[in-house]
Amino acid sequence: MSSQSMPAMDADLFGDVWNVLDSHDEKDLISAHNTLGDLDAVAKDIHSKRKHKSRTKHAKKKLDAPEPPPLDVATEEKRETEKLRERRDSRLIVDTSYQGPDVKLPITQSCIDAMIEWFLSGKILHYRYVEVILGAILEQFQEASILQDISVPKGKGAKLVVCGDTHGQLYDVLTIFRLNGMPSAANVFLFNGDYVDRGPNSCEVLLLLYSLKLAYPNYIFLNRGNHEQRRVNERYSFEEEVRRKYDPHIFDVIEDSFGYLPFCSVIDSHVLVLHGGLWEYGDVSLDELRMMCKIKELPKHRDITSLDRNMKVLECALWSDPRDIVGVRPSHRGAGVEWGTDVTKDFLAMNRLSMVIRSHEMVSEGFLVQHDNQLVTIFSASYYCGTNANKGAVMQWTRPADASEEVNASSTPLATTGLQYKFVQYLAEVDVVASKQVTNSRIHETCYHETLQKLRERVYVRRHELLLEFSKADAAHTGRVLKDAWCTAMDTGMGMQLRWLALLPYLAKVDEKGDVPYLEFLDRYHIKMDEKFTDRWRKHVVGEICGRIHAAAQDLTAAFNSMDEDGDGLVSYEEFCKTMKSYRLGLTDEQIYDMMRGLDTDGSSSISLGEFKERFSVEFDKTKGKAGDAHGDQIQVTPAPEPSSSSSSSSSDDDLVQEIARKICYGHHHPEKTLKRLFEKYAPVGHKHLTYMELVSLLTQYMPESNPEQLNTVARNVDTNHSGAISWQEFKTAFQVVDKHADSWVAPILEQLGRVIHLHRSGLMRAFRSMDLYDTHEVDEDQFKSVLAAMNMLLDHPLSEVQVKKLFHALDEDDDGQVNYTKFLAMFDVVDNKEH
Repeated sequence: MSSQSMPAMDADLFGDVWNVLDSHDEKDLISAHNTLGDLDAVAKDIHSKRKHKSRTKHAKKKLDAPEPPPLDVATEEKRETEKLRERRDSRLIVDTSYQGPDVKLPITQSCIDAMIEWFLSGKILHYRYVEVILGAILEQFQEASILQDISVPKGKGAKLVVCGDTHGQLYDVLTIFRLNGMPSAANVFLFNGDYVDRGPNSCEVLLLLYSLKLAYPNYIFLNRGNHEQRRVNERYSFEEEVRRKYDPHIFDVIEDSFGYLPFCSVIDSHVLVLHGGLWEYGDVSLDELRMMCKIKELPKHRDITSLDRNMKVLECALWSDPRDIVGVRPSHRGAGVEWGTDVTKDFLAMNRLSMVIRSHEMVSEGFLVQHDNQLVTIFSASYYCGTNANKGAVMQWTRPADASEEVNASSTPLATTGLQYKFVQYLAEVDVVASKQVTNSRIHETCYHETLQKLRERVYVRRHELLLEFSKADAAHTGRVLKDAWCTAMDTGMGMQLRWLALLPYLAKVDEKGDVPYLEFLDRYHIKMDEKFTDRWRKHVVGEICGRIHAAAQDLTAAFNSMDEDGDGLVSYEEFCKTMKSYRLGLTDEQIYDMMRGLDTDGSSSISLGEFKERFSVEFDKTKGKAGDAHGDQIQVTPAPEPSSSSSSSSSDDDLVQEIARKICYGHHHPEKTLKRLFEKYAPVGHKHLTYMELVSLLTQYMPESNPEQLNTVARNVDTNHSGAISWQEFKTAFQVVDKHADSWVAPILEQLGRVIHLHRSGLMRAFRSMDLYDTHEVDEDQFKSVLAAMNMLLDHPLSEVQVKKLFHALDEDDDGQVNYTKFLAMFDVVDNKEH
């Protein structure tokens, strides 16, 4: 459905749902941080231990070699730091191709004007000048207190401008200065946090505000928001933007600067300004706030105990939200609290204040007055995230020139304070698009698609909870529920109250009786993965499992008999499960059961010898390994003569290949390793291919009775791209062990893999980046395994070591020992079966 055909109420519906889902995303962020917040540290520890173990193992291979000393982590880190410093120093050189502003201290208004013009042209500030700004702002911030006192300037036309969230939306920041002027003694600004994330120009917004703070330290003030935190920036877009435009070092310095930002400000001893809001304690005073220590990063929400008052108050200052309730309740965000009108009144009365100003929430008009006019929410990012048609606003504070001057008709006096305020609204992008109508059309369409995708992902993640709720409503086990029952189940199962009846046509089908087939609804959303990757991974995992089965005996009958413990000619589920677990393949009981069901073709709850032989075989498939499938192995040779059709298609030649494969694979616990050793034994040192003659020599070891001409025919069949030589990939493919119908039981394993990676992709990204010192977006096998091992440790082992190992090799397409983790984490996306 396009935005043009969407009725007006649908635009409102999806706008409302987007905002609810957005706040729940923050709750998921807090929950993920509680669960996997230490993933990068655990991964580094595992990686360090793996490296020491590897060194020890290598040393023990040498006779009389002493065990190596413990890995000196500090020395290694120092060495890496030196390398990174050298790399960074090279970036500090400003070459002649750079035509942007030359930033020198002290920063002047002309320099700021040049920066704005440069940013508007779509270009970034040079690395050297970013370091100049960040170094100077860190020095200035050292003296900042956690609570800053600000005065509304005196004089005709003088004002203090309070601004809310800007979230990397450069046009909004520039609109604010265009409407209000630049900072000066008569034009003071207070920005109330959330300068970064979500918008496309977070770097430019932050560098501009920091430069203004350096140029006008007494005329522009900055509060800290909940998005001035590392864990939030890692989850949303800011870290990615900084790495793309600069590097991880700049990101680290920026995060350091956030740790020095004040948490709140007081205007003329009458108005408290902070990003989030109030707290559960009824006796917090301004003096207590002044005495609190600033912290660079708040601890995990779960680690902030009820006794840790300082941390709880600071967390609430960044995360809390006002509601029309009495008292305080836990926040739906997972951090901070939700507080009511009585809490606002009591806090103001105790501290002799008149108003609280906060930001943190998008409001459609850019401002919202609540709690009997004693609380204001100000939000300054118009057309927020490109999905909302909201206005941006700022709050202008002025004071009459003298007591006899009448209050400005457009301003509201704040009783007994001598101050007055008014709201200034705007739409920052009105002047850069064709018209408001076109903008709203684009906004509604973007909101529609993003909201549906967020809902799909949440349905997929919570499908087990939803199934439980649907089952309760379906006492007759029909697989269907009434619409009202569907809505009630969605409320509970999704953990949020939305207008589900209005959303129903977009999410699920309603049958001719008006009921919702909920099983079909839950099956509709699944993880879609890159087909090339899943094909490679499937081959790796299936090959390992099938290889272990063949390794148990010298032929399939013997392998079957080894499973059939009671000798009744059938393998029961218990017998099959016991055997599979003895192979230590890392399969769950559910996965083993799915595999068993795939083997049990007649539905007898047992496996016969015939069913077993039908599924597992060692075979050579001539359709596999065609030209280009050798994973980049190229060799310049004279192509071998094309084999005659009679020899290449001969069934006796195929039988010979099967017999050779059986002899190679049976009895070996790791058939692929056996094949690899054979390949390397017969390939000349440093070569990645076998000639026909070398392969014939290898095959003669297993089939001495065969004549060389027959084995030469086999070699031509193995050489599927007709290059005249056999690559490792061709060799392995020719003699691999396969399950002919593996999809029936491999699919659930792939689904589990996709679900785990999709759910924890943010934490995994952080851990991979901690390993990737040079920002190459790649990690080696040991680093990859360390990160996944850390995830397993923290999540009760959702993936086995075998699955992790095979996962890496499936990702390593070119066999260079490196995988691109950014591409890997982007492979897993929730899709709607009805659209694919």
